[in-house]
Amino acid sequence: MITAFSSLQTAIDAMKKGADDYLTKPVNIEELELILKKIWEKQLLILQNRELRQQLDDKYGFSGFIGNTPEMQLIFKTITEIAPTAASVLIYGETGTGKELVAHAIHHNSDRNNTPFLALHCASLSEGVLESELFGHEKVLLPAR
Repeated sequence: MITAFSSLQTAIDAMKKGADDYLTKPVNIEELELILKKIWEKQLLILQNRELRQQLDDKYGFSGFIGNTPEMQLIFKTITEIAPTAASVLIYGETGTGKELVAHAIHHNSDRNNTPFLALHCASLSEGVLESELFGHEKVLLPAR
């Protein structure tokens, strides 16, 4: 916003209504250039964010799955039912069956989709490490004798 009448209240009102910045006349060209650059960069980030979200939707929505069998329809239904809950989910199956794709789809369609997704390959961990990673561990100190 550019104005000839500068006041703190006017600036606050302008920002509340969506102004990115507030300048008073006469305008300092260097300051205006910096503000415009900042606004342009913000718009680019917004566009990139939309594009990345669309790519995630394409990859981890149901379009990444192949199959139209009753079994696949049941998997889609299960993902849709599980995703909005806070339930813990164990996904198991043969190598190459799409377990991680299912995990991504659950995460992507959940309320937690703005948080990081971490895939854990359980078969690569020993039983003790797996138990510790999944359930945590607490060091127990035994009393001295």
